[in-house]
Amino acid sequence: MNTHQFPTRKIDVEPGIDSLKSMFPWPREKPEAVMDVIGTFPEQGTVWKAIEYFLPTDAKLIVELGTFYGASLRFMALHATQATLVAVDTWLGSPEFFLRKIAPPIDNTRLYEQFCKNMWDMRERIIPVRNTTLNGLSLLLNLEIKPDFVYVDAAHDALSVLADLVAISSLGTGIRIVGDDYDAHGVQDAVQRYKAHCPGIKLEAGNRWFSFVTV
Repeated sequence: MNTHQFPTRKIDVEPGIDSLKSMFPWPREKPEAVMDVIGTFPEQGTVWKAIEYFLPTDAKLIVELGTFYGASLRFMALHATQATLVAVDTWLGSPEFFLRKIAPPIDNTRLYEQFCKNMWDMRERIIPVRNTTLNGLSLLLNLEIKPDFVYVDAAHDALSVLADLVAISSLGTGIRIVGDDYDAHGVQDAVQRYKAHCPGIKLEAGNRWFSFVTV
């Protein structure tokens, strides 16, 4: 049972969510199989436990920055069963892929197809915002969409992560953020820079994750 206490507030995700859905429709038909496996949400570093702990089961709106195949998105959707989920990703692959520091399991040009195939059964609850994280967050701001919870697992360089955190904060106060890859130097540097400029936040962190609520 999730016993973590959160600020209570009434959430109204309409009509901004409807507008966002119309901007980013799903394919008319389920894509053909690219791979037969969705992959598993990584358990190392207790990132999954951090999400399970901090994400309220009655959340109404969840945003994920960096979705890839959708494994973590499915994990959150199954945890907060009434939530609408906004997945923000270019589905073009990360810089690490292009620099070949990480070998992509499939052709980068087919990442979005794989995501759609994997999440097809949940498409009524998910909005795939096929764009950069900053553009996606800007759309939320302009549509006056304020999430309960944001999972950050996109870029790993300090400037990009810091920009994402600032953009999330512009959506309002009381938003719970959980981020992955806190063991990466760029991510940790960005979080510490953000904390220095926002000393009012209560930062919690593990070996691979970080979390705080926007103020």
